[in-house]
Amino acid sequence: MFYLRALDGDRDTTTPGLRKYFSAQKFERLFLPHLLGDISHSLRLWTVVYTRESQTDAWSQNLEIRKLLDILVDFPNEFWKYPVNTYYLEYSEQDHFESNFKVFLEQLVAGLIGRFIVQPGVNAVKNSILILNVATINNKQPSFHPDIDRDELIQKMELPHYRIVKCLLKFLAYQNGHQTTLLPEHWEIDHILPKKWQQNYLFGYKRDEVEEVIEHIGNKIPLEKKLNISAANNYFGEKKIRYRESKIAIARELGSSTEENWVIEDIKSRDKRICDSVVAFIGKHIDSFEDGLSDADRQLANEWKNLSANEYLRLSEAMKLKYNQLSEAGKFK
Repeated sequence: MFYLRALDGDRDTTTPGLRKYFSAQKFERLFLPHLLGDISHSLRLWTVVYTRESQTDAWSQNLEIRKLLDILVDFPNEFWKYPVNTYYLEYSEQDHFESNFKVFLEQLVAGLIGRFIVQPGVNAVKNSILILNVATINNKQPSFHPDIDRDELIQKMELPHYRIVKCLLKFLAYQNGHQTTLLPEHWEIDHILPKKWQQNYLFGYKRDEVEEVIEHIGNKIPLEKKLNISAANNYFGEKKIRYRESKIAIARELGSSTEENWVIEDIKSRDKRICDSVVAFIGKHIDSFEDGLSDADRQLANEWKNLSANEYLRLSEAMKLKYNQLSEAGKFK
């Protein structure tokens, strides 16, 4: 349905029921000559996504593409599927699809993760997703501009909403250059400093100081379920033994640490490294993250770049205020 909506230029955020959508105008959409072929073709994409295995298509043998799709599978809602399916149906049989698809997915992952960290609501990305879904038609490199405030992202990065944590940990795992396979299908979130820590793990810290950072992203790694059970609530020196057995590169690297203790400073230091990594990735793939503008504000900035004095006077008071804000922020350069 969302591919057909994209073809029609439909960006309405109100999603019609499937029966209502296809029954409109005497069910004419059900008789579109390409409909069944599109459904059959899209199955090739979703087979790769959900079997987590490459198929005969060259793009599916690209591990980086499968990593990006695997990250999206753990995104807290399924809006991402709309533009991914549209992009695949529109371009999968054209030249350079593999490289273009990778760029498209990198932008999508960056925008979705950043936006959800800043505003962890179910519908926070819906409008941007539907704009992207339509923009994908006839544009192999559509721009995705979710509203992501850099300062707010950095502020919320160390303690992101619990619904984005698994997706974020997958992203971090795949950022590691030594991760040469997809993550195991079944893994859990391990707290490096255990949630049920013993009093002797405090190393002189107050209990409330430890509890304040226990759920920080810097204290979490992905770990196979069996190893997570074995590591359990052990102290860091013992956990490292299990980490070294992992097929997940970031866990193995943590297991090679020469430190025997994992303390608050280690958590905060890793918070910072993770934040830097996420900010760098988003900045690389989302233009609006660098200029700090939403889609609407960017459009206004472009329209008002050469605004005359008379045109300014004809603006409403609200628009004058917006103009002044954009001008003071230097967005008309």
